[in-house]
Amino acid sequence: AFVYDDLNYRNRIASVNSKNFSHRFLQRFSADYDWTENWKAEAELRYSISRVNSNNYGDVKQRNDLTLFSGIKYLPSSQFSARVFVRQKLVDGVLLPVIPSLGFDVQPWRDEALFFKANISRNYRLPGMNDLYWQPGGNPDLNPEKGITAEVGMSWERQIGEEVLFSSAITAFRNDISNWIAWRPDSVMSYWTPGNIDEVKSQGIETNLGFKVDWGGIESDIVFNYAYTETSPKTSGKDFEKGSQLVYVPFHSMNTTMRNEMGEWSLTLVQRYTGKRFTSSDNTSFMPAFNTVDLGVGRKFKLDCLQGQMTFKVNNLLNEDYQVIAWYPMPRRHFAVSVRLKFPV
Repeated sequence: AFVYDDLNYRNRIASVNSKNFSHRFLQRFSADYDWTENWKAEAELRYSISRVNSNNYGDVKQRNDLTLFSGIKYLPSSQFSARVFVRQKLVDGVLLPVIPSLGFDVQPWRDEALFFKANISRNYRLPGMNDLYWQPGGNPDLNPEKGITAEVGMSWERQIGEEVLFSSAITAFRNDISNWIAWRPDSVMSYWTPGNIDEVKSQGIETNLGFKVDWGGIESDIVFNYAYTETSPKTSGKDFEKGSQLVYVPFHSMNTTMRNEMGEWSLTLVQRYTGKRFTSSDNTSFMPAFNTVDLGVGRKFKLDCLQGQMTFKVNNLLNEDYQVIAWYPMPRRHFAVSVRLKFPV
């Protein structure tokens, strides 16, 4: 794949004229091998080149990323599977630490679509290019994030009559991260800058409910997601306090997606809720919660052997006045048109 971005952000009041050009070249190769009926091996090799030319970087920056995923799966029956994977990265000629992960899935009863899952993995993340080079504010002295991530959960699916398929899932997670990278307002200057927080604990619960309904010619897919997240430093520092919620991380967030299809037509409604987010390390000031709704109407078409879909979308349908970052208002009601084409090979 080749991806090209051209972004020009202008703010006359603040005398900002930010021009950013970036392109990425992506390659991916994957292979699967079945040793036996119960043992399977997988491998994937990814290579990407990211090149950014921005007047906020000072000069052209480039990153070369070669990543190898490999692992084995053990499937002794249709009711149990276990997997061990490792990830190895080579970034700009530097070999990063090996990232292992271990997980399993269990279905206790063959006739019941109830599954339990667990996964634990090491975490290691390099600072992004904006973290390092953005001016003003970038911090070239940032350390990589590292730590342990673990999660446990369950999922359940049940057919209700002939028209309704119900599904649900709940997952609890815990991340213990060293050198957490967080952007926050500089105490002296007016711009934001990233820094490392020594030790951060992030934990919470994610849930979702889903319904697939056939109304006799109209197929509806409704999914509701909710997440509760606590993210706080384990120790106090200059710009953060032990046990306080990190700035701009909401405790509560949820979204609902409803997609309806009737023949060649589709109607999609997406609702997103973001709870209040603190803007100070002592959690005394905050940004209010906000809720947005997007509406999209699409139609599939076919021209000879060419297939495609055209979609008209109204974003922020209810004209919500909100800010993701303090003093940076988001667009109110706005529109988008997209066309997707599929060429036969």
